[in-house]
Amino acid sequence: MKNKPKRVRGLYPRGQELQYQREVLGLVNSFLSPIMKRAKASYLGIKNQYERETNLKRDAYSDRLEKLNQAMDIIVTQKLSDKKLKEIARRRGMAVNKYNIDQLRRQVKAVASVDIFSGQDKWLKPVMESFVAENVSLIQNVGAQTLKRVQTTVSMGVQRGWTLKKLTQELQKTSKFSKNRAKLIARDQVATLNGQLTKVRHQDAGINKYIWSTSLDERVRHNHRTKEGRIYSWNNPPDDTGHPGEDINCRCVALPVIEI
Repeated sequence: MKNKPKRVRGLYPRGQELQYQREVLGLVNSFLSPIMKRAKASYLGIKNQYERETNLKRDAYSDRLEKLNQAMDIIVTQKLSDKKLKEIARRRGMAVNKYNIDQLRRQVKAVASVDIFSGQDKWLKPVMESFVAENVSLIQNVGAQTLKRVQTTVSMGVQRGWTLKKLTQELQKTSKFSKNRAKLIARDQVATLNGQLTKVRHQDAGINKYIWSTSLDERVRHNHRTKEGRIYSWNNPPDDTGHPGEDINCRCVALPVIEI
């Protein structure tokens, strides 16, 4: 017969998500603040140079602009070094892994009174390496996108004659974009890793089916909410969402169906 693991709620690693958001936002702020200051400090000088040379067919201003761009590029590259990003991603990945195994053991023990997870997890190393590599790439991409937007904004401001106040307002839009992107990465990556770890651990332990469990709050999307309490097979993911954690920003989790 089958037990009813539904009586044990599946818990999403919210604390890990929030901690990773703080860490990724810290990385973004580490380069955002200095490049914004550098851009605003250099802007009026470049703009005035541009206005003086407009009718003289000179381009000394472009040299000053290029120097600014290079200086900001160096800042972003230094702040988002591979070593630093790998360390942060690896630490968070292992924390999510600990949370995941603790939750799965709790869920199984509540219905079977045994620990069916060996703890060997020979598959864990490649999963973590993939997580770290993807996170390094995603975070560095935020840096590249931010840098490009700031460079474009400064260049546009010079050519359109923006005041420093106007430039600052436009740069604030880039700052908001970068911070929101950082939050999205942290949220989605923690959810994806947690879902992936659950799937592999279930299958490794011979668990072929799971009960879909949502966070039961107002943020749950309709096509996720309708799956609450339903049983699915790991070999047959729902077409519209995939397994828990696979859809972007999915905080749903899979509860093991144990046959005894």
